[in-house]
Formats: sequence, structure tokens, C-alpha cells
Amino acid sequence: MIADNLLDIQGMGMFSMESLLVIAIGFLALLLIIPAISAAIARQADLETNKLELARCLVTNRLASTQIELLQNELQATHQNYLEVEQKLHQLVLEKAALHQEGLRLHEELQQQRLELTDEIRSSTFEQLQTLLTNYPNQPRPFDVVLGSQIPTPSDAAVLGGLPGVKQRLASTAPQNRIAALKEALQHGDAGLDLVIQALQNEVIQVRWAAYSLLGQRKEPRIKQALREYNPWQKLTYLRTLEGHSHCVSCVIFSPDGQTIFTGSWDETIKVWELATGWQICTLDTQIGVDSLAISPDGQTLFSGMGNTVIKVWDWQTRREISTLGQPNISAMGVHALAVSRDGQILFSGDWGLLKAWDWQMGKELYNLRAHSIQIYCLAISLDGQTLVCASRDKTITVWDLPTAKQIHRFKGYSKAVTSVALTGDKKTLVSGSWDGSIKVWDLETGKEIYTLIGDKTQVNCVAISPDGQTFFGGGGENIIKVWDLQTGQQMNTLTGHKNHINSLAISPDGQTLVSCSWDKTIKVWGLA
Repeated sequence: MIADNLLDIQGMGMFSMESLLVIAIGFLALLLIIPAISAAIARQADLETNKLELARCLVTNRLASTQIELLQNELQATHQNYLEVEQKLHQLVLEKAALHQEGLRLHEELQQQRLELTDEIRSSTFEQLQTLLTNYPNQPRPFDVVLGSQIPTPSDAAVLGGLPGVKQRLASTAPQNRIAALKEALQHGDAGLDLVIQALQNEVIQVRWAAYSLLGQRKEPRIKQALREYNPWQKLTYLRTLEGHSHCVSCVIFSPDGQTIFTGSWDETIKVWELATGWQICTLDTQIGVDSLAISPDGQTLFSGMGNTVIKVWDWQTRREISTLGQPNISAMGVHALAVSRDGQILFSGDWGLLKAWDWQMGKELYNLRAHSIQIYCLAISLDGQTLVCASRDKTITVWDLPTAKQIHRFKGYSKAVTSVALTGDKKTLVSGSWDGSIKVWDLETGKEIYTLIGDKTQVNCVAISPDGQTFFGGGGENIIKVWDLQTGQQMNTLTGHKNHINSLAISPDGQTLVSCSWDKTIKVWGLA
């Protein structure tokens, strides 16, 4: 078409052939250049856009860097504040420990001052008495036995030895003199024995308890009858309530010296209490609920069975967790039972059917025994360390000879879980309680059941036996503690005061104090009247 137009133009004579060719070439070049120019313009526009985007990114990056720097500064300041708070907290802990030590020091000073004052009073009284005797016409003479002279005793001298001397010292106002006289009385046959039996009615509790303890070692029928008639646990009374836990108190134990109480709770703490005053000595943070407690024979190391199946080992006096035994398992039912060997070297624990023995100092499991089919709820070890009793939710009790790790007995007869067991000191008798509400008494030598009684109308959670083996206690769903004569099964006393289920009982080593803990978040202390 272009060629035709050029011919038309040429025919009109307006341009030469060469001019037309140049015009045509230029026109063609223009057609080729225009797209390239358009593309270049587009690329330039894209470049400008990219420059703007890059500039925007740089600004954004700069802003982000500034924000990051600000956040880093804030984080550093927060960390510094945390360190300061942590340091202050540590300082408060140290101050608390220092106050506790100061309290202990002041307590010791007061005790020392009391003893010194007592000595001064005693010395002053002795001097006054000596002065009085000097002016008293019937004072002892050098040859009287009371002065211990080697001068031969005349026929009219006041001889204060033998049974008359025992009777005279029993009339003393000093309890320690009466107690010493009771020990000597046992050397004077039936007449001396009668004096000790009469002392069960003495107005001084220390003298009554000394007489009860001395007679508890005798086997004569008339003495056993006298003890049953007197039994001090008939006069057990409420002393005080310890408060501080915020959840169910699951377990309670005494220190070996009987001066300290340890309580474990589902509020994830262990609390340590002074028995004499009820003062809370310290709190151990366990970070998970506590199901059971045990303590080493030297009273230095505390063991806690946790709700996640581990066992924590504590130096309770420094509030330090020493180690952890076992692996955590939240889905399991926890460690409900602990017992320590008499030499303190081996810790026994019960969980899902397994009775485990631990070298707790090395952190190693020594062995385990398939004692039951499901959860173990309680353990009791004999005073000689040779026998271990284990009870379970499977409604049975197993008795083990520890030196050989052999099962001696398996007791059956309950319709629900066996929740508690206790042994007499001579390990001849076992008392056990169950969620079916019954308490059974077993002869460990023959493996036979002696008798069964209704311990609680709902469930028995705990049992305990007095150190003399004469009395046992049970607590559970009725919120009360019942006291029985072990030999006859006769109920002697009922202790009331808790407002919810009683979970655990502990008796002091001297046998004069009973402690109970409950779902009502409290611990109650009971003593001899």
C-alpha cells in the first residue's frame, strides 16, 4: 500500500524517487523505534517505582530497627529489674533465715536463763532449808544413813533406805525424786510393785506416766489389769490447732526426738512446726501436692512422696531439696507410702503395685517387688527393721521379710481398699484400716485375724498404735478419732474437733502426744491430761 502511495506521489511529480525512498525508510524506522521508546519509558517508570519501594523499605527497616532497639532497651531494663527483685527476694530469704536463727538463739538463751534461775532458786531454797535444819532439834545426825556417813549407826538412828526411803521420796514435792523412787520400788517385791501401781493415780502427770511406762514392761496379770483400768489415753484431751495450709493436709509425722512436727499438703507445701509452742518453723515449697512423708532416724533428712510419682529428698533445716528419686508421671496416682530402714540407709516406697527399695544417698533404685496388683496406700516397718507391711487398693495386705525379700503373709478379708497399717513394737500384732469402715487386728506370728471392729461408719483413713502397744487409734470419714484397748478391742475414748475427714495420725516417741491432720486444712494436737 505504501509503494502504491509512493507511485501516486511520484506520478504527481511532487518528489523524486530518492526523496520518497528516504521518507519511506524514515517512516519505517519510526515504526521500529516507537515500541523501543515506549519500553524504555516503561522500564524507567518501573525503576522509579522500585526506587520508591526501596526507599520505603529502607524507612520501614530503619523504623523497625529503632523499635527493636527500644524493645531491647526495655527488655534489658526489665531484666535488670528482675535481677534487682530476685536479689531483694534472696536478701529477704537470708533475713528470714537470720531472724529464725536469732529466734532459736533467744529461745536457747531463755532456756538457759530459766535453768540458771531454777538452779539459783534451788540453791537458795537449799541454803534456807540448811539454815532451818541447823536450828531444828531433830535434824539428821552424822551416823544417819541419809548423810552417807561411815560412822556406825546407833540403834535409834533414822534409817531412810529400803522401802521406807522409797515411800519418803514418793512424798517429795519434786517430780524427779518421785520418779527415781518408782524405779527403786520395783526392787522391793510385791510391796514395791503396789507402790508403783498406786502411783498411777498420782496428781503429777510425769509421775503417772513414769509408773505407766515401768508397769508396761511387766507381764503379771494383776499389772495388766491395772494398766487396762488406768490407760492414760482415756484422758487424752485437745491441746491446740495448727493452721497455715490452704488445702487438704494429707500426712503428718514426728521427728525422732518428738520435738518437731512435719505436715504435707495438697497446697504444694511441707510445713515444719515446733510441738511445744505450735510455732511454724519453716515452709518447704514442693511445687506439687504431697501425698506422704518419712524422716531419717537421725532427724536430718526428710522424704516426701509426691503426686507425680517422684520422691523428693530434703535437708529440712536448710530448706534445701537434695535430690529427686524416680521419674514424674502426672497420669499416675502418686507415692502414697514411704518408710525408712532403721539404719537410715534404705528408703522404701509404694506406688502402682510395686514396693521399691532406694539407696537414696546414691539416688539409685536397689530393687522392686510386685507386692500388689494396683496402687499401694501404706507401709509400716518394724522397730528391728526386719519386717515390712504393705497394703493396697486391691483389698489385701502383704508382709515381707526384708533380709530375704520374701513374702511371709498375705491377708485378705476387706471389701474395699486397705488404707492404713500399724505394727506394735514387738511386731507381734498388726492393726489395719479400710475404706469399708472396718479395722482388723492380726497376729503376725500365726498369720491369723484376732478380731474385727467397726472403726468408722463411712471409711477408715488412718490407724496408729501407742508406743507401749496397749492402745490404738483410728480416724476417717466421721471426722472423729476413736481410741481402743488393743487387747480387748473395747473403745475407751472419742476425740472430736475436726470438721472434715481425718487423713493421718502420728504419736510422739514418748507416747504422750497424738497429732491428727484433716481435709479441713488443720492439724490438731492432743495430749495426756
